[in-house]
Amino acid sequence: MRRQRFRNLETGKKVTMWPSTEHSQSSYGMPVWVDKDNYCYGQCDLWPVPFGFAPVHRPRRVRISKHDFRFMPSGYGHYKVTYTSPVTGRQWTAVTSDMPLIDATKNCEDPKVRDLNYLKKVCKSWKR
Repeated sequence: MRRQRFRNLETGKKVTMWPSTEHSQSSYGMPVWVDKDNYCYGQCDLWPVPFGFAPVHRPRRVRISKHDFRFMPSGYGHYKVTYTSPVTGRQWTAVTSDMPLIDATKNCEDPKVRDLNYLKKVCKSWKR
């Protein structure tokens, strides 16, 4: 096992714990949950999560998709591309004439993540 973060159900305080066999509460090689102050929270084999605690889950990263972009023609060989962040809802707009990039993202059924990230970078770095 490795270091894990748990939240105390009563106080809401987050504590990082890890299993250790070098604590005085550990007997016969049975690991116990300890924190940085070497405080024991119980045996690891009896409870995968210490009593009175809940695991803290990290939010999953949202994958970029083709649907985060809006493409509008803005002239001959130009597209106005608007990127909307799926997490915050913030929008960035750019006008691009990079047709290979537009073909690789807009006109493709399953665009590569690399191309979508590059188009996002174009939208975020474009100056009016």
